[in-house]
Amino acid sequence: MTAAIRHFDIVVSGASYTGLALACALAKGLDGDLSIALIDAAPAAATVPSDSPRAFAISAASQHLLERLGAWEIVAPNAQPVRQIEITDSPLQAGLRPVLMTYDNLLDDGAPATHIVPDAVLAAALRIALATCANVTVL
Repeated sequence: MTAAIRHFDIVVSGASYTGLALACALAKGLDGDLSIALIDAAPAAATVPSDSPRAFAISAASQHLLERLGAWEIVAPNAQPVRQIEITDSPLQAGLRPVLMTYDNLLDDGAPATHIVPDAVLAAALRIALATCANVTVL
């Protein structure tokens, strides 16, 4: 028996963070006019373990993208703003840590230019945002 051939206008390969965001942005930006396939070798329901130690530094521009995708409202309660950055040349365990450089990490309006976001939170938020895109099929 031969499987039915499916046609899509756009195919996105890889359903990790970038692929999820791209498929969702295309779906929302094109107002659902085109069919989109998001193809990944992992099962569609694959999730990042909630105890994953990984995290991402999300820039203000990435935050704006996540807002447009409808994912930032899910991410925001778990996002840690980075308002200042200190650069040293010593290990964390050092009793004395001379600071080589310090700078404010703020936008002109005073908002943080960066947020630290847990891996699992970002992945879940992107999957939830993608679920609102009727013209995207995850394969």
